Amino acid sequence: MVDVYNQKASNNGLAEKMRALCIDVMSLASDEIPKEIQNADVIVCSMAYHHIEDINLASKVLASLLKIGGHLLVVDLFESLLPF
Repeated sequence: MVDVYNQKASNNGLAEKMRALCIDVMSLASDEIPKEIQNADVIVCSMAYHHIEDINLASKVLASLLKIGGHLLVVDLFESLLPF
C-alpha cells in the first residue's frame, strides 16, 4: 500500500509534499530515526494499533516525530461496547 500511495502522489504532482514510508520506529534508537521523518507535519497510522502491544509508547514515539502543531492521525479497529 505504501508503493501505491506514493505512486498516486507522484501521478498527481504531490511527491515533493507527501510520501508514505514503512518504518518500524519502535525498534529504532532516537539517533537512528531518519531526518526525513523528523519534524513531520502529519503522521498517519492506519490499521496498525491493534497489532501494537504498548500503544501509549507507540503514540509517544510517533508524536515525538511531529513538529510543534503537527497532527497524529490514528485509524484502527476497536471492540465496540455498543450492542450493535
